[in-house]
Amino acid sequence: MAEESREFISSTDTVSGASTYEEILRKGQPLVYTNVGRSMMPLLRQRRDILIIDPKPAGRLKKYDVPLYKRGKKYILHRIVEVTDTGYVIIGDNNTFFEYDVTDDMILGVLTGFVRNDPAGIEKLMFWKRDRRMKGKRWSTEDKAYQVYVHLWCDHLPVRIGILKFRNGCRRILSRIYHFIKGDGR
Repeated sequence: MAEESREFISSTDTVSGASTYEEILRKGQPLVYTNVGRSMMPLLRQRRDILIIDPKPAGRLKKYDVPLYKRGKKYILHRIVEVTDTGYVIIGDNNTFFEYDVTDDMILGVLTGFVRNDPAGIEKLMFWKRDRRMKGKRWSTEDKAYQVYVHLWCDHLPVRIGILKFRNGCRRILSRIYHFIKGDGR
């Protein structure tokens, strides 16, 4: 695959003068950063994968798109599972709850790709150079393997949510047993 020629701006880029995700995307440039949190696992791994977010396209987004949006002061990257007349129903791939009130004006950009297992990691991302090559496995949201993942993970959403709730309940019970045996009274 030929290396893309577009310029990437990291979330920590100070040379461009952009200090927020909104400013970077408003300039029409892709935002390159890593995520914090586990809500999009197993697809996106916290502080290990590098995300490529393009500015929001004109028009409405589609089911299964992964928008970056802002709620209050927090930036959130979750998947659209339903498009409504007034906005979107969104859920993280590793979440069990839906967000019903996400509107077009909250959306800043859309995930278009990611780099898995980049050995440079987030530490090198902080010193991003225009000519630096990402060395990990690069995925596009247009790749067939990505599309298969999306359909396997999202088309069976009620089953997945049930499995995640069961797993989370087991973790809570095991944690309580562990802390009871340990004697720290949690």
